[in-house]
Amino acid sequence: ISPTTGLITTEAGGTDSFTVVLDSQPSNDVFVNFISEDPTEGTVSPLLTFSTINWDQPQTVLITGTDDADDDGDTAYIINTSVTSTDNRYDALLLDTLSVTNLDDDEPIPDTGGPTPPPPVTTLSSQGERLVVGGMGDVPIELSISQLSSDQVREIIIFETDSTGAVNGLTTNDAGYLDAVLNTAQVVFSTLEAGDIDELNPQRTITVAAGSILQFAVISDGSLDSVRRGAGGTVNLTGVSSQADIVKLQTLNGGSVQAGFDINQTGEFSQLVINAVAANESVPIGAELQGLNTDSELFDLRAQTGLLTATIDVYREASLDNVVGLFVVENEQGQVRDDMGVLLSPGDDGYGQAALAQRININLVGTNDETVRYTTQILGGQLLSTFLVVDGTVGELLDMDTTNDPSIYFTHTLGNSDGADHVRLLGNNTFGFEDLPGGGDADFDDVVIRATFA
Repeated sequence: ISPTTGLITTEAGGTDSFTVVLDSQPSNDVFVNFISEDPTEGTVSPLLTFSTINWDQPQTVLITGTDDADDDGDTAYIINTSVTSTDNRYDALLLDTLSVTNLDDDEPIPDTGGPTPPPPVTTLSSQGERLVVGGMGDVPIELSISQLSSDQVREIIIFETDSTGAVNGLTTNDAGYLDAVLNTAQVVFSTLEAGDIDELNPQRTITVAAGSILQFAVISDGSLDSVRRGAGGTVNLTGVSSQADIVKLQTLNGGSVQAGFDINQTGEFSQLVINAVAANESVPIGAELQGLNTDSELFDLRAQTGLLTATIDVYREASLDNVVGLFVVENEQGQVRDDMGVLLSPGDDGYGQAALAQRININLVGTNDETVRYTTQILGGQLLSTFLVVDGTVGELLDMDTTNDPSIYFTHTLGNSDGADHVRLLGNNTFGFEDLPGGGDADFDDVVIRATFA
């Protein structure tokens, strides 16, 4: 059992967790049960079962703090463990107790000079194919790609389950399970082709509630947006449409969790490997909305004030000379106002001209096989979207000659004349663009931008 000390819960329902694994293969099933000596301070998930197959795979147990109305301070309590099995080596095995502290949320007790309890620690652990998050409150998690051998762009999504893997009470055997997954999932990131832009190394930070149990899925030939719209894409998810295990998780030394994906069902979980660690910092400025909703490749600066310094790196792998620009939108739906103050939605007549009228004065142009860096000042308090001008300039779109107008594509799919998605989320404040009509070759590396705001 690890750890057995230093565990923290809170009266606000904060959780912590520990893992359990057998040291040797049993001859029969081993049942491990946990009992809180003081349920008024904390409760613990009950019975674990280890078989002759899964005996060496750590299982995670959650402890949840219990609230009371007493200003009793931070209170220690004990978790007892009992083991039963027909294997005599394990039956009635006596184990050490676990020490837990439940942090009080009532009126503080006057300081008596005693020791200060340690701050809650975020923990990540694997439970089969699921990622278990321990800690308190909202927990930031950083995800990054450690290995990629796939030659196809794919989108990784994550969704919350209960301890049995059910989503909103539905299991993989129930009608509506996949819809429940798609309705609650968020995008982690899309991957580019292996070796495409080696210097990119994107990372993605998500925020989840402590106590969450998360599961990964992979979308091929589309995205979460396109699948939701019925516009194409295959969801690779364990247990759906007779699919075998798609992902295997492993808890590593240092508290990180490694997720290996078997997208092509070859039995090898090395086509894509993602590392998840507890993040030292919260979601970066601008990235708070990204991955949460449809067409959410936006820079959200609405909580910022004054001038921000934006540093934007541009990468390119394209035969066409493209320009990426930023423009101010009124809301997450991408609406803009025209020169008469009329609110226009993506796809409305005049939307493109109104969007260009709201653009930030910077044109982002890349060079193949190089990183081009731009620095500019952007006013806080705004929500920014993006556009892609294909093999042309913004000036050609704004002049009086409509015969020279290049194609323009927007973050919000409804604003695109071909109805296709031309931008993918590749990491924190990192977007990849596809410049060909109808989705083209869907490599999303024709222009890639990555922004930081300070």
